Amino acid sequence: DDHKPLADDVKPTWIEPRLQALVKHQKITVTVTGAKRKPRNSVGKRYTVYGVHVNCGDLDWDMERTYKEFTHLRKKIIEQEKVKLLKLPARRWIMFDNNQQLKQRLKA
Repeated sequence: DDHKPLADDVKPTWIEPRLQALVKHQKITVTVTGAKRKPRNSVGKRYTVYGVHVNCGDLDWDMERTYKEFTHLRKKIIEQEKVKLLKLPARRWIMFDNNQQLKQRLKA
């Protein structure tokens, strides 16, 4: 199974200082919990999906995002600089039922 936590040297660099500062200021934490390779898509390419954990006050959710989708999310956070942006209907983002399931999948 290729669900593996990210090795230190492949931690995505795209969680950049600007976002981190904003995240700190807004009390939003965004953690990359792991990465896994997906099977070939319609064009025959394999691609990587990152597990992303977002915590904002008492709001807490996990999502799986491709690099492109994550970049879009990051851009939105930077543009809006608003916590409420992350208070989307949780089900739009949740790909795992809960953290337990995510941890198991990363361990598997």
